[in-house]
Amino acid sequence: MRKWVFWITGAVLCFFVVFQVGVHRDFTLECQNSWSTCGYREWFGVLKTGHWKKPSALEDFIQQKYGSEFTNRWRKWHATPPASLLGGPLYCGFRCPPENGGIVDQYITGVSDAQKKALYDFFRTADAEAAANRVSKIWETVFPEKRQ
Repeated sequence: MRKWVFWITGAVLCFFVVFQVGVHRDFTLECQNSWSTCGYREWFGVLKTGHWKKPSALEDFIQQKYGSEFTNRWRKWHATPPASLLGGPLYCGFRCPPENGGIVDQYITGVSDAQKKALYDFFRTADAEAAANRVSKIWETVFPEKRQ
């Protein structure tokens, strides 16, 4: 009985190595309300491990001042290509993560508490297009020299 288990396990491992079957992908999500990020590793499309979260300065502020009002609205914006059992990617090309969270963090360091709350309230109710337009204006405020 043990010999069969050994041979079947060996055959499955050889299959994954020889045919470069994808075994895991890393996903990163961003919160459209606060521009925080989080992520995890997904194995075989089922098991999720290695969960992490990096709260933005806007999330930290809202949590401290208005904790009961805070909600996340996560959306996926980055996934690495599937990696084989040997760790190599199976194909090239993936979306690079945007830098919006860092820009919003830089912006809110110079504004009042009321403006931070208003910005959070806007992002919380805005659709994706309106939020993107607002972030573009924030880019222009943070980097006026890059304005075209």
